[in-house]
Amino acid sequence: MEFLRNTSRTSATTEHVSWHKWVDVCILIFINFCNYNDRYSLAGILIDVQAEFDIRNEAAGLIQTLFIVPYTLSAPVFGFFGDRYNRKYILAFGVGLWNAATVACSFSNTYWLFLLFRSVMGLGQACFTTVSPSIISDLFVGDRRSRLLAIFYTAIPVGNGMAYVVGAQATELLGTWRWSLRVPVFVGVMNVLLILLVLRHPQRGEVEGRHMSATPWTKDLVYLLTNKSFMFCTLGFTAVAFTAGVTTWWAPKLNVLGFRLHRPDVNQYTESSLFGIVSMVSGFLGLLIGYVATFQAKESYPPVDPLVCAVGLVISAPLMTGATYASMSDRITTYALLFGGFVFMNLNWALTVDICMNVVVPSRRALAMGMQLLIGHTFGDAGSPSLTGLISDRLYDHYQEVEEKETNEFYSLQHAYFLGMAVELLAGVFFFLNAAFIMKDLLKIDEGAQNEEQAEAAKSQANSTDDAGTKKHSWKEDPWEVIIIKTIKFEHYTALTWSMTIVINDLQLSVYDWGF
Repeated sequence: MEFLRNTSRTSATTEHVSWHKWVDVCILIFINFCNYNDRYSLAGILIDVQAEFDIRNEAAGLIQTLFIVPYTLSAPVFGFFGDRYNRKYILAFGVGLWNAATVACSFSNTYWLFLLFRSVMGLGQACFTTVSPSIISDLFVGDRRSRLLAIFYTAIPVGNGMAYVVGAQATELLGTWRWSLRVPVFVGVMNVLLILLVLRHPQRGEVEGRHMSATPWTKDLVYLLTNKSFMFCTLGFTAVAFTAGVTTWWAPKLNVLGFRLHRPDVNQYTESSLFGIVSMVSGFLGLLIGYVATFQAKESYPPVDPLVCAVGLVISAPLMTGATYASMSDRITTYALLFGGFVFMNLNWALTVDICMNVVVPSRRALAMGMQLLIGHTFGDAGSPSLTGLISDRLYDHYQEVEEKETNEFYSLQHAYFLGMAVELLAGVFFFLNAAFIMKDLLKIDEGAQNEEQAEAAKSQANSTDDAGTKKHSWKEDPWEVIIIKTIKFEHYTALTWSMTIVINDLQLSVYDWGF
């Protein structure tokens, strides 16, 4: 007998889907592209922003950090409300808030005022990012859900890539980086109207045949913290977010600095646009490969999702590192290595969300997304851009005694950038651990187990014979369980996962303690 989820997958492919659902999901996908475009439009023109506000790399990194901090802290709050109230109006509030804050940023004449509005923008985007995946999960199930979540999360690489192009070209054509923030807002107004006038609010769990009511938030929290697949997936997401914070914010500038070592006349706007195109195409290709590679295999072997994530990240790190060295001598090789690195890095985005949605019951999915955003971004990209900038500035001050200014500026940023590549390898380790637990947690959801007694019954049933007399998959025979689960006692699980969660944060704090 194939894995129990096949029943829902089969029904998902044969059940008629109304056109209203397709309209709803298209609206959410489009807004998500705008979400990531607005978030990273500054990264491609960071040199201009630094020049106008007269700030060094540490302060430039703080621009992204103070976006992420309120983004992460507010995510569980929006998740709490998203599991209990009408998500349509919550989304409209979030999209309106982030676009209003973006306009305010473009008119800020001081660095600190700019940071304030950038923080408000983070609140609005957290609202949308937390709530919208749970709506898609309540519109579709099985294969359709996986496909549409994959499309939804193409916004991460494609939206990021668009941001570099839009930001660089708007700045070059209109003469100031401020217009790169103003142009997308016209689309933002349209998005709010689409949410209010067109988007519908699906009933939670209805598409899966479950009519589930909200439970106390303390019970929800305990459920998530003891859900092994969710926690290890979140740890992997955290490490990837750390790396993404470094690459998306600093890679365009690092490329320009490297190219200028052998081509002083490099146009930064052209290079930022090319970087955007490379990241957009490679990111889309990575998401597509990740989905195709796991689509059939997950039917009989669900750990394929986290395993593909893990392998992709382990391959990506050395490619991204090699690109920084290639930039000092060859432009084409640099973009080729970046293309490969981004392909393998982006295998994980849609798969991570699919894992999260599948191992969490419908009534807790919005909170699960909020918790994943809180943990992932707090210990991930909330600090990595500013930490990288801080280390770069300290190294610059140290290297200036022996290097010329241009060479010094590149090397100091390059060496700080390597921290993100090391953490990317750590992300691969977390996803390997995720693979050890995912089958049992998926089985709990398929059997409707929501407490320990039901979970134990579901585990026993997994090793029994089905009605047709065919034996189900035996979890005890799975190599990942033999290797990992048997060495990790359950009573140590919570301490282990939380200790892993704070590893990256401890590393960041240690840098400050060491005098950087």
